[in-house]
Amino acid sequence: MQTVCIYDQDRKEYYVHKVEDTMTNNELEYAALLKAVRYSVSYYGSPRNVVFCGDSELIVKQMHDIYKVHKPQLKMFHDDILKEFVRSNTIRLHSNFAWVPRRKNLAGIVLEKLGKVNKYVGRNN
Repeated sequence: MQTVCIYDQDRKEYYVHKVEDTMTNNELEYAALLKAVRYSVSYYGSPRNVVFCGDSELIVKQMHDIYKVHKPQLKMFHDDILKEFVRSNTIRLHSNFAWVPRRKNLAGIVLEKLGKVNKYVGRNN
């Protein structure tokens, strides 16, 4: 089973979600982004004033329309994210996405630490 994580920097809280389907890394990145956008709608009422940071340069550039989304599965996620922004009347979409280096991606750091804990806990002693 795979896992995605979103980190709310304002609240200093992270949320880990199990993903039932087997996904590629890019699909997992998009799934996490979609969860984060939906989280922002439910907790803040809109993604309008939220900056979504991710360490996938591809995903950030696709959200900025620098790169086109060609793969159907990724396009589905991309379109769902755009729909969330349209529903909340968010116009300045591109300013909502930022690339961060992996070492500064707090959600990624949480997943890394959880992975190490799960490996240790799952080990037969």
